[in-house]
Amino acid sequence: MEQFKQLGYGILLSSARRTPPTIIQELKKYQDEQTWFFLGEGENPYLCFLQQADQFMVTSDSVSMVSEVLFTGKPIYLLDLDGFNKRINQFKINLIDQGLVRLWSGIVEEYSYQAPDSKLVVAKRIKSELKKRL
Repeated sequence: MEQFKQLGYGILLSSARRTPPTIIQELKKYQDEQTWFFLGEGENPYLCFLQQADQFMVTSDSVSMVSEVLFTGKPIYLLDLDGFNKRINQFKINLIDQGLVRLWSGIVEEYSYQAPDSKLVVAKRIKSELKKRL
């Protein structure tokens, strides 16, 4: 986080509902004038975070959060966590192989990717299912 601050970035931190209190306490140590931390109190700023952030850092176990952030088209760094099941690990590997996310190496890099557009995939699936029923 210090590297982001040194580059002039502000930090928006958000815990998940299942974030252990010990982790929240550890993250609080980083709260300063460049860091804003959402602890689950008050209105959830998540949509604002998605809109305002220039880059994202997400733990690799959070498949739903990584999936949501992908649609912003903004750089995503995964904080790699070990010990998760094969499905989560394969999800992470697939995203890395496609160039959509990068593992956090301690270095801030600008990169881009084409944000996935699932509308066409969903439309094709709906059309296929409707054909089966007719």
